[in-house]
Amino acid sequence: RESRTSAMLIEQIRQLGRDAGLSHACSSQACDQINQYFGARAAWNQTHNIAGPQAVGRPYEVDLIDGLALAQVLPAGSPLYDVGSGSGTPGLLVACLRPDLEICLVEPIAKRTAFLRHVSRLIGLRNLKVTRARWPVALSTDCQVVSRAVVGPAKWPALAVSGGPHVRTVVRMMAANRPVMTVEGFVRTEALAYEGPESSQRLIEVWNR
Repeated sequence: RESRTSAMLIEQIRQLGRDAGLSHACSSQACDQINQYFGARAAWNQTHNIAGPQAVGRPYEVDLIDGLALAQVLPAGSPLYDVGSGSGTPGLLVACLRPDLEICLVEPIAKRTAFLRHVSRLIGLRNLKVTRARWPVALSTDCQVVSRAVVGPAKWPALAVSGGPHVRTVVRMMAANRPVMTVEGFVRTEALAYEGPESSQRLIEVWNR
């Protein structure tokens, strides 16, 4: 089946990643799913206000770059929990880009979880689960956790590990503010610097217990 996403848009998405200094390749299927996701989000946002104006107006530059970067550094195996997923970034994007990973979006607001479930069905994300809850949630298996904006980077590690001993990997997504890691017992195993909108410098760190 020919993708609903044009070849030109696919190349633009891939070039966006290259310009940011990223190497993760966006497949044609992932590009198609991401394009549908951003379209659905813009439509829902007209009545439900689930995302900010910058993200809706420039979704590829504002949101996709972070998704591509996160997809590049995450190890295989353990499921990823995106805490406070909001309108779906970065976890839903990673679900498109990394179909090998199980993704759980944890979001307490009803209208946002309704949207996330709708778009998951719309684009056929079988590796995605949406949970309406506040972190921490009950965990039964080892996992990775990430959050882009639920709290600041200084407070995020402590909130992440409040999920208990099953939290084996804490991912930090940072821009200009890069505080030291505040939780003991974790070792940094991966770091990726890349370029965000307006040449902003961003950093992702992966810390393993």
